[in-house]
Amino acid sequence: MLWEITGNGLKKPSYLFGTMHVSSKMVFHLSDSFYHAIQSCDMVALELNPTYWQRDMMKMEGAQRRLADYVSKIPSNYLRESSFRLNRYEDNLKAALTEDPTQINGLLYRTQQSQADYEESTYLDLYIYQTGRKLGKMPGGVEDYYETEKIVFEGYQDMAKEKNKKRPDTDGESMGNIQKKIQEAYRRGDLDMLDSLEQLTTTSVAFNEKFLYKRNEIQANSMDSILRKNSLFVGVGAAHLPGTRGVIELLRKKGYRLRPVMMQDRDASRKDAIDKMKVPVTFSAVATDDGTISMRLPGPLYKRSDTYVSMVNGSWQYADMDNGAYYMLTRVKTHAAMNGENSKDVVKKIDSLLYENIPGRILKKTAITRNGYTGFDITNRTRRGDLQRYNIIVTPFEVLVFKMSGNDDYVDGEEANTFFSSIQVARQEKNWVQFQPVFGDFSVQFPQQPVISKSNGLTDGLVRWEYEAEDSATHTACMVWKKTLVNYNFLEEDTFDLSLLEESLKKSECISKPVKREHVLQDGYAAMDLTYELKNGNLLQARAILRGPHYYLIAATGPKKSTATLAKYLSSFRLQPFQYAASTAYTDTLFHFTVNTPLKPVLDPTLVQMMNQMSNESFLEAAYGQASYWPAERYAGFKSDSTGEAVIVKIQKYPKYFFRKDTASFWKEELNEKYFKDEVIVSKTALSLPNNCSGYQLVIQDTNTARRIIRRHLLKDNYTFVLTTLLDTLGPQSSFVGEFFNSFRPDQQVLGPSVFANRVDTFFADYYSKDTSLRKKAAAAISNVYFGVADTGKIMEAIGKLQYGDKNYFDVKNRFINELGFLKDSCCVDNVVNLLERLYNQTADTSYFQDEVLMALARMKTKSSYSKLKELLLQDPPVFDDDYDDNSLFPHLNDSLALSRSLFPELLQLASLEDYKAPVVSLLRDMVDSGYIAAKDYEAYYSKLYFDAKIELKRQQGRDERTLEQQSKEDENDENMRGVNNELSSSELANYAVLLAPFYNNNNAVHRYFDRLLQSKDPEVQGQAAMIMLKNGYAVPDSLWKSLAARDSYRARLLKLLEKAKRTDKMPAAYKTQELVARAVLMHEGGYEKLDSIVLLSAKQLRVKNKEGWVYFFKYRIKKEDDWKLGISGLQPLNKKEVSSGDELVKMTNRKIKPKDELQEQLQTELKKLIYDQHPSARSFFEDENNNVGSYQD
Repeated sequence: MLWEITGNGLKKPSYLFGTMHVSSKMVFHLSDSFYHAIQSCDMVALELNPTYWQRDMMKMEGAQRRLADYVSKIPSNYLRESSFRLNRYEDNLKAALTEDPTQINGLLYRTQQSQADYEESTYLDLYIYQTGRKLGKMPGGVEDYYETEKIVFEGYQDMAKEKNKKRPDTDGESMGNIQKKIQEAYRRGDLDMLDSLEQLTTTSVAFNEKFLYKRNEIQANSMDSILRKNSLFVGVGAAHLPGTRGVIELLRKKGYRLRPVMMQDRDASRKDAIDKMKVPVTFSAVATDDGTISMRLPGPLYKRSDTYVSMVNGSWQYADMDNGAYYMLTRVKTHAAMNGENSKDVVKKIDSLLYENIPGRILKKTAITRNGYTGFDITNRTRRGDLQRYNIIVTPFEVLVFKMSGNDDYVDGEEANTFFSSIQVARQEKNWVQFQPVFGDFSVQFPQQPVISKSNGLTDGLVRWEYEAEDSATHTACMVWKKTLVNYNFLEEDTFDLSLLEESLKKSECISKPVKREHVLQDGYAAMDLTYELKNGNLLQARAILRGPHYYLIAATGPKKSTATLAKYLSSFRLQPFQYAASTAYTDTLFHFTVNTPLKPVLDPTLVQMMNQMSNESFLEAAYGQASYWPAERYAGFKSDSTGEAVIVKIQKYPKYFFRKDTASFWKEELNEKYFKDEVIVSKTALSLPNNCSGYQLVIQDTNTARRIIRRHLLKDNYTFVLTTLLDTLGPQSSFVGEFFNSFRPDQQVLGPSVFANRVDTFFADYYSKDTSLRKKAAAAISNVYFGVADTGKIMEAIGKLQYGDKNYFDVKNRFINELGFLKDSCCVDNVVNLLERLYNQTADTSYFQDEVLMALARMKTKSSYSKLKELLLQDPPVFDDDYDDNSLFPHLNDSLALSRSLFPELLQLASLEDYKAPVVSLLRDMVDSGYIAAKDYEAYYSKLYFDAKIELKRQQGRDERTLEQQSKEDENDENMRGVNNELSSSELANYAVLLAPFYNNNNAVHRYFDRLLQSKDPEVQGQAAMIMLKNGYAVPDSLWKSLAARDSYRARLLKLLEKAKRTDKMPAAYKTQELVARAVLMHEGGYEKLDSIVLLSAKQLRVKNKEGWVYFFKYRIKKEDDWKLGISGLQPLNKKEVSSGDELVKMTNRKIKPKDELQEQLQTELKKLIYDQHPSARSFFEDENNNVGSYQD
C-alpha cells in the first residue's frame, strides 16, 4: 500500500500510502521502508489534518445544532416529575467517573470493546500522523473538512435521486466473505482486487461519483500543490488509490511517476521505539465560560454533546491528537447544600464509589485541597495497561471531575503534572448581595454571589437555570430555579400548573413530609408557598411562581431555628422586566422576511443551502418520484437562551394551483378559530401592511390563568407567515417581543401569484404541456384544484380526451369525475347532473367510473342530483369490487337524511343484492330512528326484511353456540377471558329489529322474533332488543333487566343505554348501587368478561374540574394465582342513591399492591395519575409509565 512518488521536478521522493480507517492489528504490518519513508519527508498528511479535525468537527456540530434549533417545529413542552426535583447525584457521579466519550474514541482510538485484544492503541491513519509528528514532521491534510462534508451530503442527495440503483453483485458470496477478501487484498497490497471488490459492493454509482471520484480529484490536486513546496508522506483511504480515476493515475496524469514499495516484514522494534516518543506540547491558560474554573491545557476546551451524565453543568474535552491523550472536565451538580449535606458528606460518598467506578486498578489515591475545596487525586491503570489520572474536587454545589488519559504511561509525565497543578477553583465571598441576572428576569438577596449553572440533561428536555448560594455561618442554603415551557396548544389553569411544580419538588428524596401549602401572589402573579421537613430534620421553605410560560422555584433550607434567615431570602425575591441588547435588522433569504431583533441567528450559509436543497421540490420529486402537492410548513425560531422568551414563525407556501375565491373564506380557514374552542379569543385585529400584505392578530386567553397566546397571521401573495408567542397578561411586553411583532415584514418583492387569482388556466396549461414532468404534477394535483361551474366544459373536455391505455388513465378520470360533484351552484346544477348521467351511461362497461359518478351525485346534495342518483342506482346498479366501494358511497347518503328520504322505499329493491343489503338497511334504520320514514313507507318490503332478519338471527345463534363452547373450555382451564365484542353483528340485528318493531303488535312472527332476540346468549343482542322494545312502548320482562344488570361485564353498558334513553327507572334496584355500578364500569373498561376476584377497598369523595362525586377503589386479580392489583372507578354522583355510567376516572391500573407500603398512599398515587389526565399540561408529567395526567383538589 506504499507508493513512491518521483518525477515532475521533485528533488526527493514523496510517498502515498493507502490506509484502512481501523485499529485492527491486521493493518499494522508496517516494515522499515514505511518508517524510512516518513522519516525522509517534510510533511505528513492525511485526508483531513488532525490538528484541526476536533475544532472543525465541533464547529460543524455547533452549526448543525443552531440550524436545527432555528428551523425546528413549534415545541410542545411539558413539565415532568423530575423538572423541579432535587435529585440524587450518585448515579451521575458514577457516570462522570466511568464514561469514555464516544467522540474521543472516534478521534483518538476507534477501538471496539469486543476486539480490544486484537487492536492497536490507535487507528492506522492517526498512527501515521502521530509517527510523523513524533519525528518532527509538519502536519497536513489533502481535503477540507467542510468541503468534504458538503461533498458527502451531495453524494447522498445524488443517491436519493438516482433512478437505476445498483444492487451488489456478490455472486452468491456473503458480505462477511467479501470483507475477508478485502482484508486479504489489503494485506497483499493488491489494489486491482480492492478496486474490483469495491465495484462489486457498490450500490450507488451516483454516490461513488461524489464520495470517491470527486474526492480523488481534490486529494490529487492538494497533493500536487503540497509537492511543489515540500516532500510529503500522505495517507488516504486505500479505496481512493486504484482505478483509472484513482489518485495514483490522477497523479501520473500530472506528470509524476509512482511505483509500489514492497513492505515485507513488520518492523516491531521501530514501532515500539516510536510509540515511546512524545510530541512536545505547549500549555496555555483555559477557563470555563463562567470564569469559576481555570487550568492550563495544550489546547482549548470543547463542550461535549455526547455526555450521558444527566445532572451535569457541562462536560468538556480536549483531544491531543499528536500524543493520543485527552483531557476532560465534567461538572456534576449535587445541590448538596440544599439536600442538607456538607462537603464532608459528599467526599465520603465519593470515596465509597471509587473502587467500583474508577476503570481498572487504582494505583494511588491522595486527599487534596484546592482553593479550600477538598477532594482526591487518583491514578489508575486500565485493563489495557494505560495510565489515567483524576482530580475530584468537591464544592458546596457540584463535584468537579478532572481527568487525563493517554496510551501506556503518557499520564506519568510532566504534561499531567502541568495540567493538574494548574487547576484553580474560584471561591465566592461570604457577603449578602443583591443579585439580578444581566438579562433582568428577577432580583433577590443571596448570602453570597450565587453559583450559576444551566442544566440540560433532564427528562423533560428543557433547560433549567439554577442559581445557588449558601450561608455557612447559619448553615443555610438557597436557590432559584427557572424553566420556560413553550406550548401553544392550550392554556392551563395557573393554580394547577403550580401544583405540578409542587408535586415535582415533593418527589425529592431529601423531603420527609409536607408542613404547609398556601396559594399566594408574587408581584401579582399566581404563586404557592410550600414548607417541608427534610429527612435530616431541617426545614425547606419554597415559593413556586408562574409568570406566563416561565416557572420559578425559590427555595431555602436550614435548621428550624434559621427561619428568619430563610424568610429574609424568600421575601427579597422580585420579578423584573427582561433586558435585551439593541435590536438589529435580520433578513432571512430562505424564508423571505425581515425583522428587527436582538436575537439574531448565527447560521452557517452552507448548511442552510444544503437544507434548502434537501427540501426543494425538484429534489423531492427526483428522490421520491413526486413531491407533495402541499409544500411543507417551515419554521424559524427566535428564542432567548437566557430569558426563555420565544417567537416562532411558521411559513407556509401555498401550492401552485391554490385558489380561494374570496378573502372571507380564506381567513376563516386560515385562522381556524375553532381550534381555540376551550379558550377565549379576546381580540381579533385586522392588519394591513405595505406591499400587498394583510392579516389578523389574535389574542387568546382563558379564565384562571394570567397567560395569553398572541398569534399574528400575515398573507403576502402565496405565502402566509404566522408569528406566535406565549406571554402573560400582567406585565408589560418585552422589547424583544414587541419590536419583533411590529417590525416583521415579508419580502417586498412579489413572492408568487396571489391566492385570490384563479389558477385553473395555469393548471390546464400544465396538464396539456409537452413537459412530462409538468403533466405528471398537474394530474396528481387534480383533487386540489378549485374548479368552478365555468370550468365544467374544460373538465368534460379533459375526460373526453383521456384514452384507455394512457398512464394513470383510471385514476385521472376518476379524479375529474370526482371534481364534478363539487360544482353545486344552483344556476348550473342540472347541467352538471346531466353530464354525470352521460358519463354513467358511457362507462356502463365498468363499475369503476360508475361508482365515482354516484359519489359525485351524492356529494352535490341537491334534489336533482339525488333524483338522478336514485334513477341510476335502480336502473343499472354497479357491482362493487370490495366493501370499501359501497361503504364510501353510503356515508354521503347518511350525511343528508332529508335528501335521502327521496330514495325510499324504492332503494329497498337493492337490498336483495348482497353488496347493497347492509348499507341500505342501515340507512333505512337511520331514517326510521330520525323520523323521516314511517313503517307504512316500507311495509311493502316487510316480507323481504323479515326473511333477512331471520337469516341474521340464525347467524347470531351460531355465534352464541361458539361462545358457549369457548367459555366451557375456558372454565375447564380455569381461564379468565376478555369480553367478546359482537358489536358489529348485534348492530346488524338491531337494524332489522328497529325496522320490524312497528309491526310487533300486529304480527305474531315479529313478536316471536323479538322473543328469540331476548333469549340470545349475547347480552348485547338482548340489551339492544330490549331498548328497541322500550322505545316503542312494548313490555320487556323484568327478569331480563335483572339478568342483564346481574352481569358485571354488561351492567355498565346497560346503564349507559338506559341513561341515553332517559329510562334509568328500568335499572333494577338491587343493582342500582354505586358500588356495583362502579365495579361494572371498571370491568367494562378493562374489557374482561369475568375476573377471579374483585373486592371493594374504599370510597373517596372529591371534586374534579367543578364536578363533585365519589370514586371507588377496588383490588382485583385476573387469575387466582395472580397478585392483587389496584382498580379505580368514578365518578359516581355525590348523592349515593344515584348512579352513573360515567368513566372519567376509571382504570385497571395493572399496579400490584405492595404489602409493605401504606395502602392509602398507593391508592392516592394512582388516583392522582388518573385525575391528572383531565389536564392537558400534565400529559407527560408522570415518568414511571406512559400515563396521561392532570389535576385534582380535595
